[in-house]
Amino acid sequence: MYWQIVIIWSKSASGKITEDKLMKRTLLIISMAVLLNSLLAITPAEVHTKLVNAYNRISSFQASVSQTNNYSSLKRTITYQGNIYYVPGKMLMHFTRPQIQRLQIDNGKITMYDAMSNTILRGDMQPQFAGMNPIQLLQEYWGKSTVTVTGENRSNATVRLIPRNDPMIREIRATISRISSLVQNLSYTESSGNTVTYAFSNIRTNERIPASVWTYRYPADAQVLNQ
Repeated sequence: MYWQIVIIWSKSASGKITEDKLMKRTLLIISMAVLLNSLLAITPAEVHTKLVNAYNRISSFQASVSQTNNYSSLKRTITYQGNIYYVPGKMLMHFTRPQIQRLQIDNGKITMYDAMSNTILRGDMQPQFAGMNPIQLLQEYWGKSTVTVTGENRSNATVRLIPRNDPMIREIRATISRISSLVQNLSYTESSGNTVTYAFSNIRTNERIPASVWTYRYPADAQVLNQ
Protein backbone atom coordinates (compact mmCIF):
# COMPACT_ATOMS: atom_id res chain seq x y z
CA MET A 1 0.00 0.00 0.00
CA TYR A 2 1.35 3.36 -0.97
CA TRP A 3 0.45 6.62 0.68
CA GLN A 4 1.16 9.93 -0.98
CA ILE A 5 1.40 12.74 1.53
CA VAL A 6 1.80 16.32 0.46
CA ILE A 7 3.33 18.58 3.07
CA ILE A 8 3.29 22.35 3.02
CA TRP A 9 6.18 23.39 5.18
CA SER A 10 5.76 26.47 7.32
CA LYS A 11 8.79 28.47 8.23
CA SER A 12 9.91 30.28 11.34
CA ALA A 13 10.29 34.03 11.40
CA SER A 14 13.85 33.63 10.20
CA GLY A 15 12.66 31.69 7.14
CA LYS A 16 14.08 28.38 8.38
CA ILE A 17 12.21 25.26 9.46
CA THR A 18 12.92 24.62 13.14
CA GLU A 19 14.06 21.17 14.17
CA ASP A 20 11.23 20.97 16.73
CA LYS A 21 8.52 21.62 14.13
CA LEU A 22 10.15 19.26 11.68
CA MET A 23 10.22 16.47 14.27
CA LYS A 24 6.58 17.04 15.27
CA ARG A 25 5.39 16.94 11.68
CA THR A 26 7.41 13.86 10.90
CA LEU A 27 5.88 12.07 13.89
CA LEU A 28 2.40 13.23 12.88
CA ILE A 29 2.85 11.91 9.34
CA ILE A 30 4.12 8.56 10.60
CA SER A 31 1.21 8.30 13.06
CA MET A 32 -1.33 9.02 10.33
CA ALA A 33 0.18 6.38 8.04
CA VAL A 34 0.17 3.77 10.81
CA LEU A 35 -3.45 4.61 11.72
CA LEU A 36 -4.68 4.38 8.13
CA ASN A 37 -2.83 1.10 7.66
CA SER A 38 -4.33 -0.36 10.82
CA LEU A 39 -7.83 0.50 9.69
CA LEU A 40 -7.39 -1.90 6.77
CA ALA A 41 -5.33 -4.58 8.53
CA ILE A 42 -7.23 -7.74 9.44
CA THR A 43 -6.04 -10.81 11.32
CA PRO A 44 -6.72 -14.46 10.45
CA ALA A 45 -8.86 -14.76 13.59
CA GLU A 46 -11.02 -11.82 12.52
CA VAL A 47 -11.43 -13.28 9.04
CA HIS A 48 -12.44 -16.63 10.51
CA THR A 49 -14.97 -15.11 12.89
CA LYS A 50 -16.62 -13.12 10.12
CA LEU A 51 -16.57 -16.14 7.81
CA VAL A 52 -18.23 -18.43 10.34
CA ASN A 53 -20.85 -15.83 11.27
CA ALA A 54 -21.67 -15.21 7.60
CA TYR A 55 -22.13 -18.88 6.74
CA ASN A 56 -24.05 -19.59 9.95
CA ARG A 57 -26.63 -17.07 8.74
CA ILE A 58 -27.06 -18.89 5.44
CA SER A 59 -30.09 -21.13 4.97
CA SER A 60 -29.36 -21.48 1.25
CA PHE A 61 -26.65 -20.51 -1.23
CA GLN A 62 -26.76 -20.47 -5.02
CA ALA A 63 -24.38 -18.99 -7.55
CA SER A 64 -22.78 -19.32 -10.94
CA VAL A 65 -19.53 -21.24 -10.60
CA SER A 66 -16.52 -22.00 -12.73
CA GLN A 67 -14.21 -24.83 -11.75
CA THR A 68 -10.73 -24.95 -13.26
CA ASN A 69 -8.75 -28.16 -12.90
CA ASN A 70 -5.02 -27.97 -13.53
CA TYR A 71 -3.33 -31.34 -13.91
CA SER A 72 0.35 -30.68 -13.28
CA SER A 73 1.68 -34.03 -14.49
CA LEU A 74 -0.33 -33.86 -17.71
CA LYS A 75 0.27 -30.14 -18.21
CA ARG A 76 -3.41 -29.80 -18.96
CA THR A 77 -6.07 -27.37 -17.76
CA ILE A 78 -9.83 -27.67 -18.19
CA THR A 79 -12.56 -25.29 -16.99
CA TYR A 80 -16.16 -26.28 -16.26
CA GLN A 81 -19.00 -23.77 -15.97
CA GLY A 82 -22.36 -24.19 -14.32
CA ASN A 83 -24.22 -23.52 -11.08
CA ILE A 84 -23.85 -24.42 -7.44
CA TYR A 85 -26.62 -24.91 -4.89
CA TYR A 86 -26.25 -25.44 -1.16
CA VAL A 87 -28.42 -25.94 1.89
CA PRO A 88 -27.13 -27.41 5.16
CA GLY A 89 -26.50 -31.09 4.54
CA LYS A 90 -26.83 -30.87 0.75
CA MET A 91 -24.72 -29.47 -2.07
CA LEU A 92 -25.01 -29.68 -5.84
CA MET A 93 -22.70 -28.53 -8.62
CA HIS A 94 -24.22 -28.94 -12.07
CA PHE A 95 -21.92 -28.09 -14.96
CA THR A 96 -23.20 -27.65 -18.50
CA ARG A 97 -19.97 -26.64 -20.27
CA PRO A 98 -17.90 -28.07 -21.87
CA GLN A 99 -20.14 -31.07 -21.15
CA ILE A 100 -22.57 -32.10 -18.45
CA GLN A 101 -21.06 -33.09 -15.14
CA ARG A 102 -22.99 -33.33 -11.92
CA LEU A 103 -21.75 -33.64 -8.34
CA GLN A 104 -24.30 -34.00 -5.57
CA ILE A 105 -23.72 -34.45 -1.85
CA ASP A 106 -26.73 -35.40 0.25
CA ASN A 107 -26.34 -36.10 3.97
CA GLY A 108 -23.05 -37.96 3.69
CA LYS A 109 -23.80 -39.63 0.35
CA ILE A 110 -22.12 -38.56 -2.89
CA THR A 111 -23.27 -38.99 -6.49
CA MET A 112 -21.12 -38.00 -9.46
CA TYR A 113 -22.19 -38.14 -13.09
CA ASP A 114 -20.04 -37.63 -16.17
CA ALA A 115 -21.91 -37.34 -19.48
CA MET A 116 -18.86 -38.00 -21.65
CA SER A 117 -18.30 -41.45 -20.15
CA ASN A 118 -22.01 -41.83 -19.26
CA THR A 119 -20.99 -43.04 -15.81
CA ILE A 120 -22.60 -42.58 -12.40
CA LEU A 121 -20.47 -43.03 -9.27
CA ARG A 122 -22.27 -43.41 -5.94
CA GLY A 123 -20.86 -43.88 -2.46
CA ASP A 124 -20.34 -42.55 1.03
CA MET A 125 -18.54 -39.26 1.53
CA GLN A 126 -14.85 -40.14 1.97
CA PRO A 127 -11.89 -37.96 3.11
CA GLN A 128 -10.58 -37.84 -0.46
CA PHE A 129 -13.76 -36.00 -1.47
CA ALA A 130 -13.22 -33.21 1.08
CA GLY A 131 -12.36 -30.64 -1.57
CA MET A 132 -15.53 -31.29 -3.51
CA ASN A 133 -17.67 -29.08 -1.30
CA PRO A 134 -16.19 -25.59 -1.73
CA ILE A 135 -18.80 -24.10 0.60
CA GLN A 136 -17.47 -26.03 3.59
CA LEU A 137 -13.84 -26.65 2.60
CA LEU A 138 -12.40 -23.48 4.12
CA GLN A 139 -14.21 -23.90 7.43
CA GLU A 140 -13.33 -27.60 7.56
CA TYR A 141 -9.60 -26.94 7.23
CA TRP A 142 -9.23 -23.64 9.11
CA GLY A 143 -8.70 -25.15 12.54
CA LYS A 144 -6.13 -27.68 11.34
CA SER A 145 -4.03 -25.35 9.22
CA THR A 146 -1.50 -22.56 9.55
CA VAL A 147 -3.39 -19.50 8.30
CA THR A 148 -1.97 -16.24 6.98
CA VAL A 149 -3.61 -13.18 5.45
CA THR A 150 -1.66 -12.69 2.22
CA GLY A 151 -3.37 -9.56 0.93
CA GLU A 152 -6.23 -7.17 1.48
CA ASN A 153 -7.95 -4.07 0.24
CA ARG A 154 -11.20 -2.34 1.10
CA SER A 155 -13.23 -4.98 -0.76
CA ASN A 156 -11.50 -8.32 -0.19
CA ALA A 157 -9.04 -10.23 1.95
CA THR A 158 -6.99 -13.15 0.67
CA VAL A 159 -5.89 -15.98 2.93
CA ARG A 160 -3.58 -18.96 2.64
CA LEU A 161 -4.01 -22.18 4.59
CA ILE A 162 -1.27 -24.79 4.96
CA PRO A 163 -2.88 -27.94 6.41
CA ARG A 164 -0.89 -29.75 9.06
CA ASN A 165 -0.08 -33.39 8.24
CA ASP A 166 -2.87 -33.76 5.69
CA PRO A 167 -2.34 -36.54 3.13
CA MET A 168 -4.73 -35.07 0.56
CA ILE A 169 -4.43 -31.27 0.44
CA ARG A 170 -1.17 -29.31 0.43
CA GLU A 171 -2.47 -25.73 0.31
CA ILE A 172 -5.71 -23.73 0.19
CA ARG A 173 -6.09 -20.13 -0.97
CA ALA A 174 -9.22 -18.03 -0.83
CA THR A 175 -10.47 -14.53 -1.54
CA ILE A 176 -13.16 -13.43 0.90
CA SER A 177 -15.41 -10.41 0.54
CA ARG A 178 -14.96 -7.89 3.36
CA ILE A 179 -18.53 -6.75 2.76
CA SER A 180 -20.43 -10.06 2.83
CA SER A 181 -17.66 -12.24 4.36
CA LEU A 182 -18.47 -14.85 1.69
CA VAL A 183 -15.86 -16.67 -0.36
CA GLN A 184 -15.46 -15.25 -3.86
CA ASN A 185 -12.61 -17.44 -5.10
CA LEU A 186 -11.18 -20.64 -3.68
CA SER A 187 -8.37 -22.92 -4.79
CA TYR A 188 -6.67 -25.93 -3.31
CA THR A 189 -3.56 -27.84 -4.30
CA GLU A 190 -3.53 -31.58 -3.81
CA SER A 191 -0.51 -33.55 -2.64
CA SER A 192 -0.11 -34.68 -6.27
CA GLY A 193 0.40 -31.07 -7.35
CA ASN A 194 -2.94 -30.82 -9.14
CA THR A 195 -4.89 -27.62 -8.45
CA VAL A 196 -8.64 -26.98 -8.40
CA THR A 197 -9.93 -23.40 -8.50
CA TYR A 198 -13.50 -22.20 -7.96
CA ALA A 199 -14.80 -18.75 -8.85
CA PHE A 200 -18.29 -17.70 -7.73
CA SER A 201 -20.47 -14.97 -9.23
CA ASN A 202 -24.13 -13.90 -9.07
CA ILE A 203 -24.22 -15.11 -5.47
CA ARG A 204 -27.66 -15.31 -3.85
CA THR A 205 -28.25 -16.36 -0.28
CA ASN A 206 -31.32 -17.29 1.78
CA GLU A 207 -33.56 -17.63 -1.25
CA ARG A 208 -35.77 -20.63 -1.94
CA ILE A 209 -34.16 -23.30 -4.12
CA PRO A 210 -36.74 -25.19 -6.21
CA ALA A 211 -37.09 -28.87 -5.28
CA SER A 212 -36.56 -29.77 -8.94
CA VAL A 213 -32.92 -28.65 -8.67
CA TRP A 214 -32.10 -31.68 -6.53
CA THR A 215 -33.60 -34.25 -8.91
CA TYR A 216 -32.08 -35.39 -12.20
CA ARG A 217 -33.04 -38.05 -14.70
CA TYR A 218 -29.90 -39.94 -15.57
CA PRO A 219 -29.72 -41.83 -18.88
CA ALA A 220 -31.16 -45.33 -18.58
CA ASP A 221 -28.04 -46.83 -20.14
CA ALA A 222 -25.59 -45.06 -17.81
CA GLN A 223 -23.02 -47.28 -16.14
CA VAL A 224 -23.42 -47.25 -12.34
CA LEU A 225 -20.45 -47.77 -10.04
CA ASN A 226 -21.09 -48.17 -6.31
CA GLN A 227 -18.25 -47.62 -3.88
